[in-house]
Amino acid sequence: MQTVLVGTLSFASALAGANRERFLSEFHMPLGLLSVAAVLEARGVAVTIVDPNLIAWEEHIENADEVRERVLERIDEAAPDWVGFTSLCDSYHHTLALSEEVGRRFGLPVILGGPQASAVARETLEAVPEINGILMGEAEGALVTLIEAMAGERPFAEVPNLAWRDTDGTVALPVKTLPLIEDLDSLPIPAFHHYAAQLKDVRFVSMEAGRGCPFKCDFCSTALFWQRRYRLKSGVRMLEEMERLGELFGKTPVVRFIHDMISVDKRALSAACIVLAEAAQTRQWTCSVRADCVTPDLLSTMCRAGCKSIYIGVESGSERVQKAMGKRLNLDRVFPCVDAAKALGMDVTLSFMAGFPQETLADLGLTLEIIVEANGRWQGGVATQMHVLAPYVGTELFQRYENQLEVDGYYSDQAGEMIAAPDLARIRAYPRLFSNFRYVPPRYYPRSLLMGIDSFVYAVTSEFPLTCALLSRYGVSALNQFQAWRYVMDIDFAPENLSIAALPTLHARQGFTQACDTLIATLDTKAKVMVEETCRYENAIGCVAVDKPLQADLQAPFPLKISVLSSRVDVDRLKHALAEKKTFADPTSTPAYWYVFEPLNIDSINVLSVPPLVGVVLEKLSYRRDCARTDELAVVAAVAKMFTGYGISEVEQACGEVFKMARERGWLISTAPAMSQIPGNGSAVAGIS
Repeated sequence: MQTVLVGTLSFASALAGANRERFLSEFHMPLGLLSVAAVLEARGVAVTIVDPNLIAWEEHIENADEVRERVLERIDEAAPDWVGFTSLCDSYHHTLALSEEVGRRFGLPVILGGPQASAVARETLEAVPEINGILMGEAEGALVTLIEAMAGERPFAEVPNLAWRDTDGTVALPVKTLPLIEDLDSLPIPAFHHYAAQLKDVRFVSMEAGRGCPFKCDFCSTALFWQRRYRLKSGVRMLEEMERLGELFGKTPVVRFIHDMISVDKRALSAACIVLAEAAQTRQWTCSVRADCVTPDLLSTMCRAGCKSIYIGVESGSERVQKAMGKRLNLDRVFPCVDAAKALGMDVTLSFMAGFPQETLADLGLTLEIIVEANGRWQGGVATQMHVLAPYVGTELFQRYENQLEVDGYYSDQAGEMIAAPDLARIRAYPRLFSNFRYVPPRYYPRSLLMGIDSFVYAVTSEFPLTCALLSRYGVSALNQFQAWRYVMDIDFAPENLSIAALPTLHARQGFTQACDTLIATLDTKAKVMVEETCRYENAIGCVAVDKPLQADLQAPFPLKISVLSSRVDVDRLKHALAEKKTFADPTSTPAYWYVFEPLNIDSINVLSVPPLVGVVLEKLSYRRDCARTDELAVVAAVAKMFTGYGISEVEQACGEVFKMARERGWLISTAPAMSQIPGNGSAVAGIS
């Protein structure tokens, strides 16, 4: 027997334009599909994996319809006996469209599984007659019986967990439902080998560490799928899977532990960490935790076992909203948890949400204040995320507000990307199938106010952490900063086009630099200068980041384009003052500070503080990465002619420091200027020679 298992399609346009390094750092293998593949292969079924995301990236296809067509071609080439699809809410329209075409073109049986199909099994079968069945919930235990039914050895009615279509077309829900798999170690190791050829040099690989979360957040969709049952694989099993990943992808990639809330059982997690720490080679890994479910001791144990990064869902900065949504997170534990993790050298991501039906403007402001404070306090050492609330089918939130849900075309990150007209028609026609494209109308402020809040967090507060924190310290609230930015953005963009999926980061940044002019109008002179100069500094970094080439390859030398900036702000002192909540130095009475911004790779920019004359010299030259030796005498002679007001000894000393930097960083210096301007600040960028 042969089968094709098909993954989900998300962000086709972004994937098509992604450079190799970014794709390899962000791609997630479909773990549920690979677990199913392992069970099928153990029973002698030949499995082919077709991944639409890989197709979009490998073939640089931005149009989702073209990606679908390529998926269908791959299915046809494999000549399977049946086709299985996994499902997620953001891409369910793609999954259903592909399922229809498989049935129409090839006449093959189609079986769906995964979280979204499980939540809307009856509605899906009624809406799409080409789908034969949906394996609901955990699929592994029911696969053997499904294979027998596919081979005609038993009726589909005997397959547990299967919602199916009878011969007369009627839809039947499962006759029998299997209990959850208590011992996850009993499952075969997922079929990771299906991705080994395509993902050479991958920076991250995903691995399921366990399943389920017992908490009662009313917006969470996994409660339905995992029934709020927490389970954790043993340390021995985790190590076994990590060693398998190492065999296939090398020892370098960081392992993403996939688990809704790995730290629920501290004792079980500690026991697993002890096994990982005692391994011959400790592998680095990341995970999701709850801030009030970890202690400094547990974090230390996790760190010794290889944990390098934690993800914390905060959701709201309002205690009132925390209670209303059922999360009830102790907000006082968030920053101490981050401090403890950062002290151990861990990276931290804080995730937030907006748009809760009970949320007031004051509540929203509290959430934004935590984000701004976190970015200012840790200055890039903590990543922040913002998601607009989506009412997932099967959640308590959906059940409570199902009859009030509306759709307005703003999808944030719950939809992946802009939706084509045919798909949008289906989304509007089937509210339950695509509830994540809808919203619960807020009670206390207009829905339109939320549009762009995700872009504001990702592209403004994260790109201008010092500026936003400064404004907040000077009495300009984070909510006012967002509203001023929205006022500027609304001039050129329709509100529904302000989502992170639609709005280019460059435009979001430019909008904030303009908004700052309004925000500082009522500040005193010292505060104005501090904000203006800090905004220029952070904008310069952003300009270097925007200028990075899209198709940079891991094996190619990273192109050199450095920015040189003169500023009246001592950024190191400013960072310290923000972190320690101390007073700021007066920028109106300080000398100029010079900074050099050097892109190291696609995600990292090095910032160097240099003496004034060195900065002036740097901005007059151009550079490229080259192992050749700079003609230092020629450079000194040329620079001396440029700076006739300085003594030769001063010029030689400044050039000496420049040459030292160049040798340490592999720069070849040229006296031929290659200058361009950073928008809005007038400082020079030394470009590629």
